[in-house]
Order: sequence, then C-alpha cells, then structure tokens
Amino acid sequence: MRATKQALAKELRGKTPEADQVADLLEGKVPPGEKTKFKFAPQATLDNKSLEIGGQVGTRAFAYQDTVYAATEQAPNGPAYVHIGDVLHEGVHQIDYMRNLSLPGMKLRFPPGMQLNINGQMTPVGGKPRTRLLELRAFRAEEALRQAMGLPRLFPSDMALRRFIIQNYPPVE
Repeated sequence: MRATKQALAKELRGKTPEADQVADLLEGKVPPGEKTKFKFAPQATLDNKSLEIGGQVGTRAFAYQDTVYAATEQAPNGPAYVHIGDVLHEGVHQIDYMRNLSLPGMKLRFPPGMQLNINGQMTPVGGKPRTRLLELRAFRAEEALRQAMGLPRLFPSDMALRRFIIQNYPPVE
C-alpha cells in the first residue's frame, strides 16, 4: 500500500471494526488529550530507532509510546509502500495504549482487579493479563483484515497463531 496516511486510511476504511479505528487514527481522529503519530521510513531508519529503544534489527513495524513506525519498501519504478497489515497490527497496539491497556515499549498497567479479555475489553476478573493477549488481539485483527481483503491467512489456524505467539512473545506483565 502506498506509504501515505491518506491512502492507508482509505484502504482500511470499511473492512473491519479495528481497521476503521486505525483509519481514524491515520486521519487524526483521536480522543481528546491523546495524540498518535505515524512514521513511515526505510528499514535502516527503523532499525536505528528499534535499537535505540532496546529492540532488534529487522523489525518491520512497531508501536512505541505515541508513535507507530512502519518500514517502507521501494516498488520497482513506483512509490514507496508499507505493508497495510503491519500498520493495522501496530495501530491496534496504539489503540490499546490510548485505552490504557498497554504502553508500547513499557510494562502494562491496569486498574486493580481488572484484566483484558480476548476482545480487548476490561473485565473485573483480577490479575494482570499478559502481553501475549494483546498480541493475539492485534494478530486476529490483522487476520480479519486479510480475510476482508481476500488475502491468504498468515496462519493456517487460530491454534497455529497461538503457538506462534507463545514461541515468540515472552509472558511479561
């Protein structure tokens, strides 16, 4: 997808509820007192930022504090583009951040006695949810977008997605 906020918002709009929420962020529609920035840059620039905040080289997209970062790639004889699924996935994390469900790049914070359910809603169950649950929510949003756009799934099943998250994301609170 062409690496402009306007083009991405237009492509996301109407696909899924999460896609509409991220499209709103891309269009600057954020809750009062909140702000969100999107930075699209070559992979080398993202690598530098990722290392600066304690991440790793090769991360194609990430959310940190109030900013969503996504790597651009150059199309042959065309404009720079970003992967729309990356922007949606990290945009979902940014929405969670604004809802005080997570702080990208920091530990999660929750009111006492509350936790996040699989739909990203706070429930009075007690205990703290894990970052894995937030990743599951973001990956499911990405899978729903792919389905709405007629693209193949990233994971053959929800169980394969869960295994991927367990293997690749530590159970940090």
